[in-house]
Amino acid sequence: MTLESEESFVVRAPREKVWNYTSDMRNWAANMPGYQSFEQLSDTDSRWTLQLKLGPFKRTVRMLVHLTEWDEPEHVAFTLHSETDPVNGSGGFHATETSPNETSVKLRLRIDSSGPMAGMMESLARPVLERMQKSFAEAIAGDIERSS
Repeated sequence: MTLESEESFVVRAPREKVWNYTSDMRNWAANMPGYQSFEQLSDTDSRWTLQLKLGPFKRTVRMLVHLTEWDEPEHVAFTLHSETDPVNGSGGFHATETSPNETSVKLRLRIDSSGPMAGMMESLARPVLERMQKSFAEAIAGDIERSS
């Protein structure tokens, strides 16, 4: 099973301000729906604990997030691996300055799952992933704009 999601949004702040905020992975984790904890393991690795609700199921997951690209001030790419489920993925963040006080941001996420429950989980996870990414984008934009 593969799920992909992309969310574009505008932040009313200069790109450098957006980068300063998003360059701290703790800020990313704290804005994820279901956030429970964040642990910095190294400069490129962290562990995020989230409580996800997929239909009638509620599950705590631990994700290892590894930064694969870091191109200041506009691009970040990462991989993720679940410590609790047969799930891997990748994603990225790209910021484009549209004016001195406005930045266009694109988030993308790809989730790959395997195992006997993958088909059922896909039908439950697809709408949840899209809602989570939209909520995540709104939370990041709001935090950055409030701190401007």
